[in-house]
Amino acid sequence: MQETQRDELIGIWSYSADESTVGSSVLAATVELRAEGTVRVEDFPASQLTPGDFAKDPMSDTGTWEFLPELPEGEARYENQSGVQLRIPAPGSPAGTKQLVRFVIERYANEAPVLLFYVGFPDILDEHYVLTKQN
Repeated sequence: MQETQRDELIGIWSYSADESTVGSSVLAATVELRAEGTVRVEDFPASQLTPGDFAKDPMSDTGTWEFLPELPEGEARYENQSGVQLRIPAPGSPAGTKQLVRFVIERYANEAPVLLFYVGFPDILDEHYVLTKQN
């Protein structure tokens, strides 16, 4: 994997049907990563645990984000890659409850980075949802 810097991630990222292996009825989902560490999600598939509940209740809200130069232990085969972690409101939870959404950054030589998360358990299911950066 080619290395990615935090500043390269700032901007608007959108769902890419071409690069995703899990379908979504939420075709216009966007994630705006802002320089000061806030994030705005629009029509974001907050339910991610199984293909059956995926994208059931898309959400639009604000939260915070951080760049992870290396994913923490326990990320299975992705623990040596960098990532992005969002802290956004949990749908249907009491006010103030936040959930973590962790993206893996994948970037191959001479290619733009993509953000992806896995639906289900990464070592079992190979279904992923991919965001690409808009210019």
